[in-house]
Amino acid sequence: MISQSRQFDLGLDKTRIKDPRDAIRQAATVDALLERFFHADPDHCWEIQILADEVGMGKTFVALGTAFSVLEAMKEGNPQTDLRGCYQKILIITPNNSALLSKWRQEVGEFVKRCVKPPYRERAARWFAAVSVTRIDELTHELRRRGAAKRVIVANMRIFRGGQLRNYDLKRRFLLGILFRHWGARFRYDQRERLLRGAPEKWPANPKLLLDFTEKEWEQLLFTEDELLNAVRQLDHRDDCIENLLQMCREISALYTRGRKELFAAIEERLVAVYRELMVDLINKSLPLAIVDEAHNWKNGPTLGSNGYDGFTKLIGCRARRALLLTATPFQLRPSEIVELLKVGEVLQTCPTKARSAERRQRLREHREQVVQPVLELAERASQRFSRAWSKLPGTVTREAIQAAWQSERIVEAKTQLYDLAKLRGVAATNELERIIQMALSEVHPDVRQLLREGLRLFVYNSDLSCELGALVIRHRRRTEHRLFRVGMEYRPGANRVQERPDRHVLHAAPGVDVRAEGELPHYLLMRCVSEMKGGKGKSSLGSTLTGCYSTLIDSAEGRAIKTRLEGTDIGSVYLELLMNSVGQAQDPKHPKVREVVEGVLRNWRAGEKTLIFCFRTNTANRLYDIIDQRIGQELKNRQKRCMGGPESLRALRTRLTGRDRDLVVLGLDRVLWSVIWTEELATLAERRIQPDDLEVLDHELALLAALGLRYGVDLAGDRIDRVFLNRAS
Repeated sequence: MISQSRQFDLGLDKTRIKDPRDAIRQAATVDALLERFFHADPDHCWEIQILADEVGMGKTFVALGTAFSVLEAMKEGNPQTDLRGCYQKILIITPNNSALLSKWRQEVGEFVKRCVKPPYRERAARWFAAVSVTRIDELTHELRRRGAAKRVIVANMRIFRGGQLRNYDLKRRFLLGILFRHWGARFRYDQRERLLRGAPEKWPANPKLLLDFTEKEWEQLLFTEDELLNAVRQLDHRDDCIENLLQMCREISALYTRGRKELFAAIEERLVAVYRELMVDLINKSLPLAIVDEAHNWKNGPTLGSNGYDGFTKLIGCRARRALLLTATPFQLRPSEIVELLKVGEVLQTCPTKARSAERRQRLREHREQVVQPVLELAERASQRFSRAWSKLPGTVTREAIQAAWQSERIVEAKTQLYDLAKLRGVAATNELERIIQMALSEVHPDVRQLLREGLRLFVYNSDLSCELGALVIRHRRRTEHRLFRVGMEYRPGANRVQERPDRHVLHAAPGVDVRAEGELPHYLLMRCVSEMKGGKGKSSLGSTLTGCYSTLIDSAEGRAIKTRLEGTDIGSVYLELLMNSVGQAQDPKHPKVREVVEGVLRNWRAGEKTLIFCFRTNTANRLYDIIDQRIGQELKNRQKRCMGGPESLRALRTRLTGRDRDLVVLGLDRVLWSVIWTEELATLAERRIQPDDLEVLDHELALLAALGLRYGVDLAGDRIDRVFLNRAS
C-alpha cells in the first residue's frame, strides 16, 4: 500500500489553514484516499473515488497531497504492484475554462511552497511541478518527455473535443512528409508533385522539402521522424485509415481531376483525424492517477458522451489505473446522476493485465448496480415518504412530543439494531427491517407513529447509503458552530410567533425580494415590454426575463430581443425608451437582487465569513464583483479614517515617528537593531544577556554625554532635544 508522504504537512499552510482541525481532517482524507486506492486486500480496494467536500474545504490540496504521495512512491522505486508500466506523471483534467487551468497550475507550486517541509522543498519544486496543455499532441509530448520533466500535467476538456492544432501548417507538412515516406513507391514522386501543385494556400509546394525543418521548427513539432513514422506503421497495421487516405491522394493527384476543392477539404479532415489517432497511439503507457475537477459536468457523460467524456474514455480513461473525481457541494445530484458518475470506473485500466483489470471493473460494476443504485433509490423514496408524513402531522403535536418519542428507549434501541443491519453488505434486509420498526412503534402515540415509522426507514436507508456509497465517496461539510445565524429568513417574526402557527410543521418558502420604491418602475416597464413583445398574449415572463442586474438585461439575448421586436412600434417603443432610460450600469447597485446580495455579502464579510455567489450570467458576476469591491474598499477607507482621524491626523502621526525632536522617533531608531547585535556578542563574552537596566544612562556617564554634545554641536539643554543624537550617544 502507498502511504501519505512524510515530505509534506498540510498543516504548514498557515495562509489556508486557520483551524488545526482542518489540517487533521485533510491529512486523514489523503490517508483514506490512498488506502482505498491501494489497499493490500482486494476486497477493500476501490479504484475510483469521488471527493465531494464543500467549497473552500481544501479539495485541491487534498488531491495534490494524494498525487504527491503516489509520485514519490513511484520515484523512490517502491510503488504499488498495480502501477507497474505507468508514466511517472499525474494528469489533472479541468473544464474548458482558462481560469481553472491557470489556477491548478499555480496551486501545484503553492502546494510545494506552503506544505512541503523545508528540507525537501527545493528538490520537490523541481519534480512536483505543473505544466498546462490544451492540445492532444502537447499532452502526448508531455507524457512521453523524460528526464527532469514536470510530473504534473494540467489539461482541460478541449483536448477531448478536437479543435484547431497549434502550428497546424507545420504539423500538416510534417505528417505529409512522414506519410510519403511510409507509402514509398505506392505514391510516386510525380503523384506527390501533382498533389501539392494543386493544393490550397498554406500547403507545402515542394515534396522534397517536406521534412526539411529548422531547429526551432523541430521544437514546435514535438516529435521526431522515427517516433511518428513508427506510429504511422502501427496505425496502418491495425486500421484502414492510412490506406484510405492514400487512395484519396491518388485520386486527387490524377490528371484532369475535377472537384479538387471538395477533395482537398476531405483530405484535410482525414489528415487531422489521422494525426489525432497517432497521438493516441504514441501514449504507450498508463497513468497512475487521473484527477478530474468539477466532475459533476459528467453527470450525463457516460450515457450521452457529452462534455468530452467520449474523448476522455478513448484517450485517458482506458490508460488510467485510478481516478479521483472532485465536485463541490451543494452535491445535489439525483441518484441516477451519482450512479452515472461512478460509471467512470467502467473504462479504467486498473491493473497491468487486461484480464485482471476486467475483473476489477466487473466488481465496480456490480457494486454500483446491485448495491449502490438500489439503496440510492430506496433512500430517495424513503425521503419522499417522510416528507409526506411530516406534512400530515396534526397541528396539536408539539416539538417536545416528537423529540421525546424519537429519544425513547425503544426507538434508540431500534436505531442501534437498524444501524447494525445497515452495515451489512448489500441493501438492508426488508423483512428484518420492518420487524424491528414494528416492535419499536408498539407503544408510540398514534399521532406521531407514522412519522417515526418513516423516520426509522429513512434512518436505516441513509445509514446503508453512507456505508455502501461511502466506500466510493468522501464528503465533508463546513462546520457551522461559529455562525451567529444558522437558519435563514424563513421566519422573520421570531421563535415565539413561529410556535403559535398552526402550520408550523409545513415547510414554507422564504419571502421574495421587495421591489417597491426605486425597483418597482423598471420591473413594471419590463413587464409591459415583454407583454407588448408577445402581442398581449400569454403572460409576461418576469421571473425568467428579468436578469441579475440592469446592465445584464441590456446586454442579454432577452434585452436584444426586446429591442428588436419593439423598436418601431407605437406603444412598445415608448415603454422600451422609458425602460432603457431608467436602467443601466450606474443603476446596478440599486437593483433589488443586486442590493440584497451585496448587503448579504457585506454582512458576512464583517463577521469574517466567506460568501459563495452563483451567477447564471458572466456579466452579472462581473458587475457584482465590481460593486462588492467598491463597497468593501469604501468601508476600509472609512475604517482607516475612524482609526487614524483622517489625513491630517495620519500626517501628524508620521511626523511624530520621523521627526528628530519628536516623541515617537525612538520607536524606529537603529538602537533596537544594534542592541540585538550587542546582546548576542556580550552574551558570548560575559555569559549573560544585556538587561534593560544596562541601557540606562548613569550619573557618572552624564559628563561623557555632555562632551559628546559639545563635540557634535548639539544643544542638550534646549527646549527641543535632538532625540536621534541622544539615542545614539546613549
